[in-house]
Amino acid sequence: MLIDFEWFYAIPFFLIYIFVTWKHSMSWLYRAIHLTYLSYMIILFKQTFFPVVIRPPEYVMPIGKNNFVPFQSIQEIISHSVPGVALVQIGGNLLMHVPMGFYLSLSWKKIDTLGPKR
Repeated sequence: MLIDFEWFYAIPFFLIYIFVTWKHSMSWLYRAIHLTYLSYMIILFKQTFFPVVIRPPEYVMPIGKNNFVPFQSIQEIISHSVPGVALVQIGGNLLMHVPMGFYLSLSWKKIDTLGPKR
């Protein structure tokens, strides 16, 4: 059985955001930044966790080993795969998290390290 993320699952998150921020006086730009950040988080969640495959117990594969050594999985990807696959895996993971740093620096001034020291 396959569980996939349908886009209407995101509606409650937007309704909760509207309910929580209803009486706050925010500029439309600030609201737009929050809504694009919420949309980004929903898309990131969909890309990283879905689809979920549920199999009967006789088809379950054994759980793999734990990775406690930093960068070991990156080294394995580079050494044991086609170079294009390694580039897509590593580059895709880095590119997927770039907006997180952008939105965090817009949301909290303490995280903004691009500006002058205060």
